Amino acid sequence: PDFENYYFDFNSHFRDAVLSEKFIIKGRQGTGKTLLGRYIEKQALKSPQWSCKMNSLLDYKMQELIILQYIKPAPEELSFIWTWIQLVDLLKLLHQSKELLSEFSRDKIEHFFAENYVTIDITPSTIVSSSLNGEINGRSLMEILSNKNIEYKSEFSRPYLNWLPELEAVVTKLVGECKGRFTFIYDDLDECFRDDEMFSFSLNGLAKSTFN
Repeated sequence: PDFENYYFDFNSHFRDAVLSEKFIIKGRQGTGKTLLGRYIEKQALKSPQWSCKMNSLLDYKMQELIILQYIKPAPEELSFIWTWIQLVDLLKLLHQSKELLSEFSRDKIEHFFAENYVTIDITPSTIVSSSLNGEINGRSLMEILSNKNIEYKSEFSRPYLNWLPELEAVVTKLVGECKGRFTFIYDDLDECFRDDEMFSFSLNGLAKSTFN
């Protein structure tokens, strides 16, 4: 549990990662990539203005859900799916920053998850399955952007892709208001290197959405 007390940043990987806006850690299996991610998480806990979360890419079950639900999105759409996932992940991180966000914004984030995902404590795979199926109620997003309550209208229910610009605008707005630092780490990318075209497309989609 206290491994961070013995962690030595020999090759400055930690320093290089935290100084970068976006980064990829490459290395053979067992060379310490996951440990570095956990170390970054531990260091973030020491700062009230730094929120960090690491998830395994396997937790999203992207390929399994696509196969089971007979959904085969085009390769370019996968980058949009990953952009949505990353923004929802960031919205969850923002909600955890109780001292940095206004009560109004935190309340509307809770409403967004309650209306679309039942609860904010959802699993990564639920984000994927719930977003791909059905429609997203974006009223809470509009309320955050306008800083006021809005009466529900049927036009607020649309496919998730139609709400992507508003979700990005909300996350950008709230990150600016918080003046905090938010780091999200995706682990186990090497587990996706299988002899399957959809796995390759999914990983490329994640990289494209991150670096764009």
